[in-house]
Amino acid sequence: MVIVGIPSQDHTTFTASTARRKGLTIKLSRRMNRVYPHVIRLVEAGFVDVRSVVTANYPLSDYRTAFGSAAAREGLKVVVQP
Repeated sequence: MVIVGIPSQDHTTFTASTARRKGLTIKLSRRMNRVYPHVIRLVEAGFVDVRSVVTANYPLSDYRTAFGSAAAREGLKVVVQP
């Protein structure tokens, strides 16, 4: 798992037992330099399943609900479909 950026309150939390069970390696990225091209290559090569992080899909007409869900940190990744 790669954490990119700094949370607004400069801290984050996760359930340690889940990370331990899945054997996660957690990396922090201080800057965005060269991060996107590297991640894109990993996704293209099939090393990262980006679809698995999407926990909710909303139509554009439901954007208020989607942003509320994201702000409440319900799930991992909220996607709004145009």
